[in-house]
Amino acid sequence: MATVNTVTGPLDTADLGYTLVHEHVLSTSAGMKEVYPEFIDRQGTIETAVSHLKECYGEGLRTLMDMAPFDLGRDVRLLEEVSQKSGVRIIATTGTWLTPPREFATSTPDMIAPLYVRETQEGIEGTDIKAGIIKAATDRGGVTDVGEILLRAVARAHQQTGVPISTHTYSPGRVGEEQVRIFKEEGVDLNRVCSSVLLHQP
Repeated sequence: MATVNTVTGPLDTADLGYTLVHEHVLSTSAGMKEVYPEFIDRQGTIETAVSHLKECYGEGLRTLMDMAPFDLGRDVRLLEEVSQKSGVRIIATTGTWLTPPREFATSTPDMIAPLYVRETQEGIEGTDIKAGIIKAATDRGGVTDVGEILLRAVARAHQQTGVPISTHTYSPGRVGEEQVRIFKEEGVDLNRVCSSVLLHQP
């Protein structure tokens, strides 16, 4: 029996049901809800999400993957409340999108990977809510130096935990091929990787 972490606890993968694999209940920037909460309608987001997801549940949706890691303003308590009130299971994400902290650029994969491992095995931001997928993203500039650090960190966290990987990539530049090269070098089973096209941010 295989299980996946959701925001309300582990779930047998046989019970996932109809699943949306790349959604955003709330997408903002790291720190916004804490520093400038007036820019985040948190309660309104919860109410709107619950309303929409109840309707989706009635149409057969059972699970969704919320693909906002911390640099997209991840709020796992918000996801937990939305899941409990809507009935739709939500899988939270660790890893990094396109706005990693400056400190990561001068770090190593082995310094960053344990952060992702902790969020899948112990919990996110002091909660007992565990991530069920690890995210990475590279844009049309290709895999930058920090991008490679993050991809290798994601690969090593995956190797330690078995948690699958989801990536964004820029298909016109064939950037996905660079991701594949790095994952192969790190020994990742590519059957455990899902990729989607990233529309370049202005």
